[in-house]
Amino acid sequence: MKILNPTYSQETVKRARMLIDRQLYEEALTWLTESLQAEPNQRLIWHFFFETLAPKGNIEPILNVVQDVIMFIEDPEATLLVMAQHMQLRGFHDEAVDIFNTILNHQPSSRKTFEELLLHQHLNGFDDDAAFAAYYEFNRRFAAPITAASTPAVTEKIIDKPLNLGFVSRDFASGHSLKAAMAAFFVRPAGRNDRYILYSSSPPEQQVEEFFRGSADEFSNVFALNDRELANRIRSDEIDVLFDFTGHMPGNRLMAYAEKPAPLILCWSGLGTSAGIEAVDYFIADEVYVPKETEEKYLENIIFFDGSSIIWCPPPRMPDTVTAPCLSSELIRFCNLNRTVKLQRTTLELFASVLDKIPNSTMTFKDTMIDDWTIKRLSEPFISMGIEPERIDFRGKTDHYGHLQTYNEVDIALDGFPQQGGITTIEALSMGIPVVSYNESIRPCARAGEWILKMVGVPAFSASSKQSYLEIATELSENRQRLDDFRKRLRPALLRSPLCNQSQFTYNFGKMLNEIWRRHCAGLKPHSFSIKELTR
Repeated sequence: MKILNPTYSQETVKRARMLIDRQLYEEALTWLTESLQAEPNQRLIWHFFFETLAPKGNIEPILNVVQDVIMFIEDPEATLLVMAQHMQLRGFHDEAVDIFNTILNHQPSSRKTFEELLLHQHLNGFDDDAAFAAYYEFNRRFAAPITAASTPAVTEKIIDKPLNLGFVSRDFASGHSLKAAMAAFFVRPAGRNDRYILYSSSPPEQQVEEFFRGSADEFSNVFALNDRELANRIRSDEIDVLFDFTGHMPGNRLMAYAEKPAPLILCWSGLGTSAGIEAVDYFIADEVYVPKETEEKYLENIIFFDGSSIIWCPPPRMPDTVTAPCLSSELIRFCNLNRTVKLQRTTLELFASVLDKIPNSTMTFKDTMIDDWTIKRLSEPFISMGIEPERIDFRGKTDHYGHLQTYNEVDIALDGFPQQGGITTIEALSMGIPVVSYNESIRPCARAGEWILKMVGVPAFSASSKQSYLEIATELSENRQRLDDFRKRLRPALLRSPLCNQSQFTYNFGKMLNEIWRRHCAGLKPHSFSIKELTR
């Protein structure tokens, strides 16, 4: 192998960056291919190679070099994960899974890769049993050994003392849509005098949402702490009850929880992901989001809130709803404003079937990343069914107000599967847009649409099959006056629903704290329970 000096490598990277920025992909590819022949052990050149291929949908060459990466890169995991992420972002979910499994075959102790595979279950049509089994396997491989070697934290067991409540999240400092749901936890129950301690695991340079800083008795950034250090910090703060808001999303601190740094640890996730480790005692849900018959599939005990376990707080500034566009046009305008990475080929084919069945219709997609390959991937199922490209509309990134305004230009939203829209579905309803949803799974991430529609009182929009999905979409499109009526009715219905009932959520939260702490002080093990049953 020819070994080149570092100066040449730097020049290679510099030129590749310039060519990619100018979208001169073919020239960049030629340059990078030659560079890799000379320097196959240069990780950054491989990354540029993938970046060059992916926007144009040249996936096959990426797959062909997997073994080359393993052969030439001393620690190939990071490079292969970049490859898999390119696959994910562009909807090649099966290919991404293949790369994850290749990494795990080569490095079975790779926790990062295993977590990426767990997350991928949200996008892919994994068998439900296999998906739940993967969480048990994660616990066995990575968390259980840490838990077995750790001594659980002990705090004073005084039944009526103010509790030290700890909250860990990567989203206290981001503009993530989950902010609107996380905020519900910081409306304090009447009669309690607990201390709220927030731990932000996002990079310190990110601006903190002032709401969270103002809601805390103590706020600190723990990004720089490793998992052991964070566990020690939580112990030293004498946290009685610890809440996780991240699940298996990037930036999680699950291995800190595996050390059992607080007597009671609870997981809540607006994304519907279980923590999936035995050190976490409870998972907060409700009977619509997590049907009782599925609770045995979780490692955690389930706390069933009365009403909704997730609260949506409307943004301070929202566009007014407008008359349905279809009243002044021959067109029916469908949309899906979720991140396009959630949309699999089978989902796009179902959307295309809707447009095929309703000739005078269009489809709008919107995402922060709308590149050539994204347009190609999203369009292809429509074009293959003979649907003209001009019937497909692509929108890029806007601010949140502009994002909501997009709904004033469409008539009906089509939800995807198996991962359904969450906050996106709620926002569509808040703008008066009916959302057609289809559930084929028992996992929370695949039930979000059905759950939201039931909470708002419009379960008829939720389909039990692809055929009924088509029928619901068609029926809605055929009654334009009814679509206009929904523009007036859906926002008030949403605001009256359990999804916006902060007082009920706060009541649930207080009753939950009373019950879990009572059991703990009595020396009883955690167990699943319903808030409704406590109040009978």
